[in-house]
Amino acid sequence: MMQSPSLEPAQQLPCILDYRARSNPNGIFAKIPRSATSYGLGYRAVTNAELSAAVNRVSWLMKDALAETAAFPTIAYLGPWDLRYTIVFLAGIKVGYTVCLSRTITSNLCLQNLSTYFGDHLDISAVAQE
Repeated sequence: MMQSPSLEPAQQLPCILDYRARSNPNGIFAKIPRSATSYGLGYRAVTNAELSAAVNRVSWLMKDALAETAAFPTIAYLGPWDLRYTIVFLAGIKVGYTVCLSRTITSNLCLQNLSTYFGDHLDISAVAQE
């Protein structure tokens, strides 16, 4: 069993993930259902390297798609409650965005209030896929 690395307290989560991807690329970060509608098909392991690659890809997409504005601009992500929340959250940190995570069950009034509170921001959403 691999021991947890000794990390500086100020190290950001994306840096810790990158370290895990380098030091233990095949280590399992999470197990997710193979189907969005049933647990009957079992689970799929997501490795440190796969998660790190997904975070890097989304961070590049964010950087390319979003204009640089004020320090720590806010983006809001609304999608299925799955590993994509972790990916968007870590990618946002990596490129210097504040990420507002909301669940799909959040009321419209709550979402409108969040939008008013955060002001100008980009909404990112996802659609569940089989």
